[in-house]
This record gives sequence, structure tokens and C-alpha cells, in this order.
Amino acid sequence: MQKAYVSLMTAFDSNGFVDEKGTREIVRHAIDEMKADGLFVNGNIGENFLLGTPAKKNILRMVWEEAKDDQVDLIAQIGSPNFHEGKDMLNYVTYTLGYKTVAAITPFYYHFTFSEIKNYYDQLVKDIDTQMIIYVAPAMTGVNLTLNQYRELFSNPKIIGVDLECSDLKLLERLRRNFPDKKIYFGCDELLLPALSLGADGFIESSLNVNGKRIRQEILAYDNKNMVQALKLQNETNDLLDELERNGLYQMLKIVLQLMGIHAGYNRIPLSKPNNSQKAVAQQILAKYF
Repeated sequence: MQKAYVSLMTAFDSNGFVDEKGTREIVRHAIDEMKADGLFVNGNIGENFLLGTPAKKNILRMVWEEAKDDQVDLIAQIGSPNFHEGKDMLNYVTYTLGYKTVAAITPFYYHFTFSEIKNYYDQLVKDIDTQMIIYVAPAMTGVNLTLNQYRELFSNPKIIGVDLECSDLKLLERLRRNFPDKKIYFGCDELLLPALSLGADGFIESSLNVNGKRIRQEILAYDNKNMVQALKLQNETNDLLDELERNGLYQMLKIVLQLMGIHAGYNRIPLSKPNNSQKAVAQQILAKYF
């Protein structure tokens, strides 16, 4: 059965500092209530790229302590345009904590050449006993990779797969067909059903913070060849996503978590704090979808 990974949110207090109690509650909610197969730590939805190195390490430590004894996969996102930060983070999660799998965002902002990107990944994993997943999010980074470029990256045996955070179903199909031994994860919940049909190994998604049960039900329905039920669940997920995104995804997910009893806290500046209109819509979403 394909795996469902929660791309974890991070709780912040009203001053923008990491709220340890709330963050640990988010972890427990993902494991105990959303029944996650795995946790993806310090991704985009966790506001990782708004944080300094100490805060990133602190979050990775909290999640490790909270989840290491549960039967869930743990993936630490350590990537940064600052190679030295990434290398330091990789050493930390591998040797100080104990993560077995890491992910790294494609280096962005400076319009790096592919040779520079490949060297970045090769140097990250050099001399470190780990397995790496390439974290590809073209809408956020502007970095698109071709099939041949994936082939070059995958020639490094420590690079075991990709987290594809885009809606390119043709690329998903090409990757699955050409690299049967690699892990191909997909990150667009609105396209879960076609991605299942194209052979994705699993899904790493932000909406699973609140929508994990429905996603798991859809995967199960697909595996049981109950396409009517799978499509019904996909329709429900897409309706939910439309409402979340229309009203501010980062804020709405946290408000919904709050309404579920989780101290999810605030978003970090420059993201805005939730307003009364968003809170009212979140109440409606909770009643309608959960």
C-alpha cells in the first residue's frame, strides 16, 4: 500500500518563536489521529525557509524525540541554498539524532546551473551514511529538472528518490517508468487519484495535517479497486483544498488544527496572523469536512 507522509506544520508563539508544546502536539496528532505512515520535517509548510539554523535543529530534535519510538518513517528536510548550513544540518540529524533518510530542496534563488545543483547533492551526501531524497518544488524555487538530469542525479546510489511537489503527471509517469528502483513521492493532494494510477510510491502533503484520514481512505479504496469511492473521496479533498487555499492555506490549516484541539499557534512573519474572517470560515470547514 502506498504511504502517506504528513508534511508537518510548526507551531510558533505570537512573537514568532517555536512553540515546543504545540509542535509536539502537531506531531502526536499526525501519528495518533491522522495515522501517518511517515513525517516530513522542516518542509515548506513548516515555514522552514523563514527560520535560522538553531530553530531548524530544535524542530528536528523535537520531532525525533516525539516520534522515534513510533512505527513511522521520518524524513528530515535539511536543504538550503547555503551549502554549509545543509551539510551541518545533515551531520546533526544523522549523527546526533538518528534520522536515516533526509531530503534536500533544490538550491534556489541564484539560478544555479545543473552541474552546480548536481555537485551540491553529491557533496552533501559525500562521506555521510545517509539516504537522500531530492525535494523538487518548481513553483517555489523555479528549478525544473529534466528526465536526463534525474538520471544523472540518481547515478549517485545514496540518492534514493524524489519528492515531486508539482502537478506534472507526465513527469511522474516518466520517472516511475524509467527508475523503477527509486522512490517516487508525489506532493499534490488534488491529483492523488491519477498519481496512484501512475505508480507513485507515496504522498508527502501538507493537507494531511488535518485530512490524513480521508487521504488514507482514498488510497485504500484505490487499492481495493473501489473507484467510485476513491473518486468521491478525491472530490471531497479537492473541495476542501479549494476552501483552504482560497482563504489562505498557511493560516487556515493552523486554525483548523486549533479547532481540533491542537495548539498550532501562529504563522511567522511575513506570513500574517489569522483574522476573524478566516476563523469563521475555518469553523464552517470543520463542520463540513470533519
